This record gives sequence, structure tokens and C-alpha cells, in this order.
Amino acid sequence: MSNGIEATTALLIEPLAPVRRDDCLHCAARICFPDGREDTLWFEVAPDTPVTSLADPFLVAMLFEGMARNVPVRVKGSVSAGLLYRLEEFMAVWAQFVPARYHRVALEVDQVVADPPPARAALSTFSGGADSCFTAFRHAQGDPRYPRIDAGLMVHGLDIPLDDPAFASAMASSAQMLASLDMSLVWVRTNIRSVNRQRWGYIFATALAACGHLLSPAFGRLYIPSSFALSAGELVNGSNPLSDPMLASEALQIVHDGATHTRAVKLRTISEWPAAMQGLRVCWEGAQRDANCCRCEKCIRNMLNFQLEGLPVPPAFPLPLTPEAIRSLKLGPTEVIIWKLLNRSARGDERLPAPIRAAISDVTRRMSWRNATKRWSRRLRGRHV
Repeated sequence: MSNGIEATTALLIEPLAPVRRDDCLHCAARICFPDGREDTLWFEVAPDTPVTSLADPFLVAMLFEGMARNVPVRVKGSVSAGLLYRLEEFMAVWAQFVPARYHRVALEVDQVVADPPPARAALSTFSGGADSCFTAFRHAQGDPRYPRIDAGLMVHGLDIPLDDPAFASAMASSAQMLASLDMSLVWVRTNIRSVNRQRWGYIFATALAACGHLLSPAFGRLYIPSSFALSAGELVNGSNPLSDPMLASEALQIVHDGATHTRAVKLRTISEWPAAMQGLRVCWEGAQRDANCCRCEKCIRNMLNFQLEGLPVPPAFPLPLTPEAIRSLKLGPTEVIIWKLLNRSARGDERLPAPIRAAISDVTRRMSWRNATKRWSRRLRGRHV
């Protein structure tokens, strides 16, 4: 399939035959970049896991690399017609979201095939964080508006690096949480973060969708829990309700779940799930990747949000919240937006001790000024280049 664009360079994707190993099924593709660099993108699953024979997972995983280079993406293999149709829309959306970085490109495949019929089972990505816990718990309550989810998906190589053995204990904790909802746990390992070097905040939904396509013979629907509520106005995010469904095919429906609910509503909801209060894992910055450090921005923000809802801080956060820990935070531009909202909620709220409220105000004001100063400095440098 082509958009009529002729080019001498392309991003080449060449799927290889799956290899069965002792502990896994290894599915890989050779990736040839326009600059001559070659790499191998791979996914691994449990040995008896049904996987697709199509190249759909590899195309989805590498699409942003082709868009960033503004070159055709050429697949030496078969791709489903339903996916190709939707990816045209996906590229158009992201070319509008980030026009200086991403472009619509030609998708050239050896063979376009009819989509297989969808499987009946449903899967949801599950990190053990508040968003994924909300999706899993809400869909386990028997409400016909929220169909049951059969399994959670944990991916090794995304938030927990491949060389970190903490994934095993994080997976065991997640499996225990999901078992309390009568859900199973499916795992995937992948090296996508070392092969696709685009900004992770933009591409992470494509990594999750690629895993969903890999598993599509067993699961016909993939839920991606929302990272932000629509009320936050944060649409240009790697996962969002507009572009996530455009990563689907006829064989795999993709649902961006929970965007109509604020973080406060999600925390109130999952506070009714005892297993989540024990196993909740929001941290990705701490030295121990299978637990909450209680000192990074995300840990502290979630601890504060529980208190602002009048809820006790869950046992999953073992260290106390202190003003010193809050003041030590370094906030980027996106975090500053979140903390301005948090500061507004905390102001005058007696559920938080006065020293905690003062620390929230201090770090928000200081980091807002710091980020604004950086922006002004960049603008001034640009004028003098």
C-alpha cells in the first residue's frame, strides 16, 4: 500500500519466523533504518501463547520512527487491511499534534490481508498503578456498561528495564491483585525501548498496542487505561482517547478507558479494593522498581491525592509524607501544571496539615518560576543565534 510517494530511502521491517525457546516464544523482526543502522525488534511471550502471524505488531511498534524520519515504512510481510486503514488516520492526527516532529508517510507492505475474526476475550494493560487498577476494578463489578475483562497485561521492558529482576516480584504482586477479581495475568517481554528511540511520552501507547496485536488471536479487545482525565486538557499525550483507537484493527478493538474520570474519582473507587491498597505500584523512579519509593513526584502526588479525598494513605506507601520530601521535588512543565491544580485543591483544606500545605505551595511556586525562566532563556538564546 502506498500514498504515491516515491523515495529512495525507507524504514524496512522484515518479520522473522518465531523461535520456541525453553521459557518463551521469541517473535522478532529485522529493522533497517534509512541511515544504514540495523537492529532487531523482539517480543517474547509464554511458550504456549497464541500469537499473530501478521506483521501488525512490528508496524505499530515502529511507526513513529518512520514518521519522525519522514520516510516510507516498508513491511516485508502481511498486514491487516483494518490496521492500515486506521493508521492513516493515526498519522494524520499526530502530524497535527506535533507537526515539527511527525509526518504522514507511505505504508508499503508486501501483502494486505483481510482481518481475522476477533477473539471474544478482553485484555487490559496493567502496571499496578492507579489508572490500571481503576479500569480492572470497574470492569469487575458486573455493570453491563463495563464488560468484563478477562486478563491483565504486564510488559517487561517498559517501566521496568529488561535487566531489572524486580519485574518478577512486581508481576507476582499484580497477579495476586488481579486474582482477587478473578482475572488472570499475561506477560510480554520486549526490547522496543532500545529500538524505537522516539520520545517515550509520545510512543508508549504504540508499544502497548503492539503487544495487543501480538496477542490478538487470544484477545479481541485491548483496554488502555487513561493517564489523564479529559478535564485536564492534556490531549497531546502518547495515550489519548482520540488516537489510541486508531491503532486498532478489525481483529483487535482498542479502548481508551477512564478518561471521563478524574484522579480523585479513580482513587475513591479503588480504595474499595483491599488488594489494590496493598499492591498499588505507581513508582517508576525509585531504586526498587517493584515498590513505591514514597519520595518521587508520582508517589508523593498519589499520597497527597488520597489524603485530599479524606482517605488514608494505603499500606502500599510505607514511608510517611513529610514537608521536606515535597520541597525536594523537581517538577517538569507537565508536572507543574498538575501541581498547580493540586495546590489549588490543597489550599485551605484542613485534611492536610498546615506544613504539608505550605510545602505544596512552595514547591509549586518555585518550580513554576524555574520552568518559566528556562523557557525565557531558550527564547533569548534563539534570538541571538
